[in-house]
Amino acid sequence: ISISLKLFSKVVYIIMYNIITINNRGNNMVVELNDNNFNDFVSENKIALVDFSAPWCGPCRALKPIFEKLSDTYHEKITFGGYSFNDSSTVGVKLNITNLPAVIAFVNGKELERVVGFNQVKIKELVDKLILL
Repeated sequence: ISISLKLFSKVVYIIMYNIITINNRGNNMVVELNDNNFNDFVSENKIALVDFSAPWCGPCRALKPIFEKLSDTYHEKITFGGYSFNDSSTVGVKLNITNLPAVIAFVNGKELERVVGFNQVKIKELVDKLILL
């Protein structure tokens, strides 16, 4: 009986953890990008905002939930993407990204503006500019 109780409590814990995680995730409208889908993503979306980051980058990890919250709020006007240097690097090199995080706005497939570093105010100003387009 004690083994069954341990198993039962572990199953309940896993179910509750997943329910809490899903409920706290929001819509998370950030599309995962890599070298294979980046060009199509930027060219097929009128307004795209891409967060270039890496999991080993502390400021990138701090920016991620903020970027996800922006995507939850503004996904109807702006398409949000996330490009990880841990998985790909060709696009980042082509775009001459030398510091992370970097958030780049693309309009009609062309770079409009970029914010380099963890700067919530500048990123929000950029989003405010994009929603007026």
